[in-house]
Amino acid sequence: MILKIGRQEITMTPVGTLLIGAKGGVEVVGPAGRTRLLLVSSKASGPTPAVETPPKKIKWAWKIATSAPPSSTSS
Repeated sequence: MILKIGRQEITMTPVGTLLIGAKGGVEVVGPAGRTRLLLVSSKASGPTPAVETPPKKIKWAWKIATSAPPSSTSS
């Protein structure tokens, strides 16, 4: 899907439903860069599987998936 706002375009592309800890995802690309939206448990604060024992009704929410910070390696 392409969303046009004025002269700017934002492209949203589904990335699938087979994501660990998420119910689905969308890649978002625009003039400011690229990011991913994931449909995860509303209680999730990090990349953890949304598995509860015993299974309870999960509230789902769209959240922005940020990239991991660059790791520094010393030689």
